[in-house]
Amino acid sequence: MSARDAWGEARRHTPDYEFLDVPKGTLTEGPVWLPGSRELLWVDIMENSISRAGLDGSNLTTWTMPGEVGFAVPADDGSLIVGQPDGIHHLDPTTGEARPLALLPGPDPRIRVNDGKCDHTGRVWFGTMHRAETEPLGGLFRVTPEGAEAVVEGICTGNGIGWSPDGTRVYYTDSGVPRCLYAADFDAERGRVSRSRLFLPPEYPGNPDGLCVDSEGFIWGARWQASALVRITPEGVVADVYRTPMLRPTSCCFAGPELDELVVTSADWGEGAGPCAGRIMRFRPGARGLAEVPARMDLVPGT
Repeated sequence: MSARDAWGEARRHTPDYEFLDVPKGTLTEGPVWLPGSRELLWVDIMENSISRAGLDGSNLTTWTMPGEVGFAVPADDGSLIVGQPDGIHHLDPTTGEARPLALLPGPDPRIRVNDGKCDHTGRVWFGTMHRAETEPLGGLFRVTPEGAEAVVEGICTGNGIGWSPDGTRVYYTDSGVPRCLYAADFDAERGRVSRSRLFLPPEYPGNPDGLCVDSEGFIWGARWQASALVRITPEGVVADVYRTPMLRPTSCCFAGPELDELVVTSADWGEGAGPCAGRIMRFRPGARGLAEVPARMDLVPGT
């Protein structure tokens, strides 16, 4: 593909957006809508922090963790499940106390936990990444009551994860050397992954980063270094490209009471990031998302 037709036949959009009224971050990631409190949850990987606030910026609360925060998801008991470099930790948001739940097998300082999410039954999944992002030393992990289990290996930079509305397919990202998005068959009852295959090839602009899936089964993905968010059909075709004011958008989720707003996080990281870097934008794309399922505490260790 040439630069002129890099997005193929995709429709181009410049959305009518606004920014959340919260401080800029360094590497904001992993937005999750909390329907109970009508607030947004997100992390800042490099600031070791987790934040929560209303879409108008109200009631901003921030917790600081010991290490880089790959992701945070709500649990069914009101607590948070948090990705730390060495594995999965439990955070009590009322006290700020954290404790490990499931550590990575064979700790390796070259590897850390990155993005994570819950499937439709409340199991926690996460990717790991090679810190230098040059070797396929990471993987896709599933958390069980016995610990963290590698399901897919040979990933350089495990990143965005999402499931089709019917739960029969899982999508996962390798933002590292391959720069690809993959799809695999998913057994929701047993939490099994099979028949992984290439879903979106690497020749599109930017790097694939975080993602979410809407109620119609379309995949929405952030394109780091391309100032763009893409909407991909279940067949793997880029149907729409939404321009963002941030050079390095990192992830996205549907938010709001009707799940009809799209929230996009970004990074103030690297040269030439621009004045909007590290901000969080929101807009209405004309689609609706799927409600996130909280992590089931009976499916994690130590409870």
